[in-house]
Amino acid sequence: MKSLKKSLTGFDIGRFTTGEEIHFTINKVSEVIEKFYEKIPS
Repeated sequence: MKSLKKSLTGFDIGRFTTGEEIHFTINKVSEVIEKFYEKIPS
């Protein structure tokens, strides 16, 4: 398996950010994290 590098992702929440946008982002990030962990050998 390729070397896994550390990375950082940031999010900004502003006055005009909607609850729908926040929920969408949380769901997408959760999906990506789940897929990432599925690739890590046990």
